Amino acid sequence: MKKAAFQLPPLKVHKGKNLGYVRLDGKFHYLGAADSLDIQEKYRAWVAGYILTGSPPLKSKEQDRGISVSEVCQRFKTAHSKRSTFVRYALAAMTETYGTLPVLELSPKRVKALMAALAADARNGKPRFGRASLNGILGAVRCVLKWAVSEELCPASVWHAAQTVSGFKYGETAREPRRVHAVPESVVKDTLPHLRKGFADAVQVLLYTGARPSEVLNLRKRDIVTGEKVWTATLEGHKNTHRGQERTLYFGSRAQSVLRRLMLCGPDDLLFTTSEGLPISVWNLAGTITDTCRRHGIPHWHAYQLRHLAGTKAREVGGLDGTAAMLGHKDVETSKIYGELDATKAVAIAAQIG
Repeated sequence: MKKAAFQLPPLKVHKGKNLGYVRLDGKFHYLGAADSLDIQEKYRAWVAGYILTGSPPLKSKEQDRGISVSEVCQRFKTAHSKRSTFVRYALAAMTETYGTLPVLELSPKRVKALMAALAADARNGKPRFGRASLNGILGAVRCVLKWAVSEELCPASVWHAAQTVSGFKYGETAREPRRVHAVPESVVKDTLPHLRKGFADAVQVLLYTGARPSEVLNLRKRDIVTGEKVWTATLEGHKNTHRGQERTLYFGSRAQSVLRRLMLCGPDDLLFTTSEGLPISVWNLAGTITDTCRRHGIPHWHAYQLRHLAGTKAREVGGLDGTAAMLGHKDVETSKIYGELDATKAVAIAAQIG
């Protein structure tokens, strides 16, 4: 059955009150005197606001009083179906702590109090959030308020005031983020023989390319371009797609030897699957590596450490520019995090000149 086209609610007249109104979901939205010269203009403005926001525009009394924090959060959810983890935490904290408060009254001190409460939050005796996560949530709070300003739900002064709240510095929280280091290649080699088919293939390709697990695990045969000495795959969707950045994976001879065995499939088939033919997710891979290391007495490591190992090797060969190109970083400063310096070289130099 063909889906009916969406129809806007028409302008109607309440004869007893002589008021123009729009009825939506059983509720009456009065726009003023039905015989006024600007009733049609008010109706068109109401319709335009409804199309833009997906909800009825605020009445003048609501505008004077100010929309609540919980209503701002709800409208943000309606407008953004895809939300990051930090945004989800920020929306939940804002609603639970200041839900009934008019957003006009969300002052910097209240934002500080909100962040202090999150910093003190603990589960099973351990801090729930580390410093990096707390600063990410603070950024998400500012993002929500910035959106509210753009939708004219609150004045720009609310967002500008929130910008004055500083993030947490090192040592100001009970939990510091653990820095991720490259996994020793010997540990990876000890793990590979114990991994099941599909998982071992994914680990090898991650090691040779420095790609993110999600980038490799979503590869299909049609994504691989095999015409040159170095194969490539330009990803349609990746972490920075929304920023307009391109992401290309490069496969050398060792990565190609793994991929050749996997490309005996249809063009739209996923390359990395379990022995049962099921897709391998990021969580499947992480759990499998953890279980394998525990069962065989191998030091624990996780898949993202392969990206750091590949970045370190790339830095030795091509410097920071080469690392940025391989890992898909726009800023070489980010590449410094992944391409770690070789301490053995520093030791050798110190032995000679120190």
